[in-house]
Amino acid sequence: MTTITLTPAQHAILAYAIEHHGGRIEWFPEHIKGGARQKVLEGLANRALITTDGNNWFVTAEGYDALGLPR
Repeated sequence: MTTITLTPAQHAILAYAIEHHGGRIEWFPEHIKGGARQKVLEGLANRALITTDGNNWFVTAEGYDALGLPR
């Protein structure tokens, strides 16, 4: 099993989405603004930890696994 290393910001974003929005990403730490938000989303998407439906980003099963949380 491969362990996925997350930055503190990535961990916070995924955990908050799971805990507060049923897996939908709607919140970012205060220091993550503008283009930085897009970079964080791209980094998570490139690792298949989130996916989009065209309008919203959602935590994938792999994202739950990366946090050690049940799907």
